[in-house]
Amino acid sequence: MQQLPPFPGSRQAPPQPAAWVVHGLSLRHACDEDLPWLQMLYSQSREAELAPVPWPPAVKAAFLESQFALQHRHFVQGGTSDAWWIVCQKNADGMVQAIGRLYLAQGAHTVTVVDICLLGAYQSQGLGSALLRHVLADAAQAGKAVSLHVAHGNTGALQLYQRLGFSVQEDMGSHLRMQWLRPAAGAALR
Repeated sequence: MQQLPPFPGSRQAPPQPAAWVVHGLSLRHACDEDLPWLQMLYSQSREAELAPVPWPPAVKAAFLESQFALQHRHFVQGGTSDAWWIVCQKNADGMVQAIGRLYLAQGAHTVTVVDICLLGAYQSQGLGSALLRHVLADAAQAGKAVSLHVAHGNTGALQLYQRLGFSVQEDMGSHLRMQWLRPAAGAALR
């Protein structure tokens, strides 16, 4: 693995909403020891996209390592994010295991979901919805909008974001920029 910049110290404690108990979810700060696991998560998230590419496995692995390193540098050195959380879930044996990541950036008027990614085995179970509902509730309480980007081909995520009340603000070529505006007072989150 390439030498990567360390995660900066976080300025905020990860939330642990009571509503997550039913899913066994928790968040913890990402640390440098998580980098190999985060690279594996990143690589898994791009498997389907790279499946039709006729590269040998070693070339794909090198490409994914390079892309992960570039993304990680951008996130931690470019000021893109200020909260780097590992999503964890307690399994049936009571062991807590990493299942994803949630990176956020807090702006004066907007919370940006820089990245949300779950291992494939944990997708389509309502876990991403639970994580995002908490982000939306916190943003609503702070009077902020929430923005994110979604790749054109990621129809599952796009449908989730639309169900949660995000709307497309701009087509950026490979991605759509979406935004959620806080609901009027008294309105419930979907």
